[in-house]
Amino acid sequence: MRGDGERMKDHANILIYARDELGGGSTYDGYQPHPELLKRVAALRPTAQLVVVSAAWSEDCRREVPRFARILERLPGWTAELRGDDAETRAKLHVSKIPTFIVRDADSGEELGRIVETPESDRLEGDLLAITERHPSRIIA
Repeated sequence: MRGDGERMKDHANILIYARDELGGGSTYDGYQPHPELLKRVAALRPTAQLVVVSAAWSEDCRREVPRFARILERLPGWTAELRGDDAETRAKLHVSKIPTFIVRDADSGEELGRIVETPESDRLEGDLLAITERHPSRIIA
């Protein structure tokens, strides 16, 4: 990111960051999200806010953020915000490792869950599904 604490919002900015600043173009291009998992995620939670805390120096960020950029293309009702890895962001969002992907309710901003560093399941989509299964939207599409 361009400066500590700088924020970038929306899917296009995360894609630009993933490809240009992280050098993750080939990871992004080669990643094929699991369509059935994402279909279930979108059905359970058609909208959400995603906060991504990342830094270009992190190998995990260079691997996972481009994959998440690809996933976001399949979740059009979700918004995304990218935050740099700095002391203020770490303290405010209680981040200890990066990348950290924080899933929030789109209306209340309440944190629903987070993926820290690498997915617990085989795929980021699997972790997103686990979060949305624990916290489905009150209005399901």
